[in-house]
Amino acid sequence: QGSGSGLIFDCDFGRLTGYSDDSNVNNGTNLSACLAHSTTDWASSSSNTPMTVNGGTFQYRVGFGGYMEGINNGGRVSVGAGSGVPAMSDKLNTAAMTIECWCWYDGDGREVLVSRYGSGFPNQFNMLTDPNGQFHYNNSGAGAGSGNVSGEHFPDKTWHHHVWQYESGVNRWYINGAFANSRSAGSSLALSSGTGFAIFSRADRLEDFRGKIAVVRIYNRALSATEIKNHFELERGRFGV
Repeated sequence: QGSGSGLIFDCDFGRLTGYSDDSNVNNGTNLSACLAHSTTDWASSSSNTPMTVNGGTFQYRVGFGGYMEGINNGGRVSVGAGSGVPAMSDKLNTAAMTIECWCWYDGDGREVLVSRYGSGFPNQFNMLTDPNGQFHYNNSGAGAGSGNVSGEHFPDKTWHHHVWQYESGVNRWYINGAFANSRSAGSSLALSSGTGFAIFSRADRLEDFRGKIAVVRIYNRALSATEIKNHFELERGRFGV
């Protein structure tokens, strides 16, 4: 984290305060308290990044350091482009990217962890889960392809560290600090437009994630295998992994 790290979005739902266990977090709730700006490698004239619940209700849970649950009536966490020059969304218009999540997947269908997709949004990146531990990706808006990656790569109904990255035309996935699979497609994620993105859903409110998410971090570079392993080791105790 910090200068030179490439970390541009640092979200931990455990940073929310004032909620008891199983409290509703309703549509329109401002979630900016989940963000840490002091940790990010993002210099801007403003660190404002609007982040709200959109189109549903989440349950806040105090276990495992605090997390958001979208199993029953989950919505989308909408992350705006942000103000300032450059805006956070400008930093996301990058050739390479890493997204890491601590999450719990229900195993039921194709569900979105983090995405820039849908009406008015270019398909720049999509971090999705499929049944039977399969990865799915859709970066076709950036000319970087889409498809399924079969195989029992990640567990159902268990907390795990889930990482997707893209660099020099290659998608890579890591689960609990270990390399899981890769697919080649395109050459870059960079686009001409800069918009916000979504957590727990596509930006057009399809393929909602019916599970639990505690942490989302986005880097505008590809983390090394050693860095990913270290991140997992540093936080696995929080999630009992």
